[in-house]
Amino acid sequence: MNFDYQLKVKKDEMYKFLITNFCNDMNINNIQIGEEINYKNNTQKYSYTVSVEKLEENKRFTLKYQTNLGINIIDYQIIERNEEDIILNYREDYQTDSILYKANYWIVSIFWQWLFKHRRRKMFKQIESYIIKERKNVTVSS
Repeated sequence: MNFDYQLKVKKDEMYKFLITNFCNDMNINNIQIGEEINYKNNTQKYSYTVSVEKLEENKRFTLKYQTNLGINIIDYQIIERNEEDIILNYREDYQTDSILYKANYWIVSIFWQWLFKHRRRKMFKQIESYIIKERKNVTVSS
């Protein structure tokens, strides 16, 4: 799945948000290309490995999640339209050797694509609002 979202934030603000949020979720301080992080959720009994595939400052952030079901690749590409406006290209791919899992993914994608796109749009608008709010807080406190 591949979608573009226009947001009224600066490219460095979005990049910083993506990196900071990922580090907080994984409980780490910083990241590097090729770094692998193992995550285990004891309450729901699942685990996965996340690796940082691409890390281009203020331009791109790509993650690969490996589970026993397959590999999910999440790619954020930040395209600057002007100083205060970006297009965020969000791409998510699923790879597996299992024909059954692959077929299931495509069937679910067809039926749920609108809902998925709607949820992502809502999430990115919330991120946009948060970044703008934080920018105003920094300006007021300066």
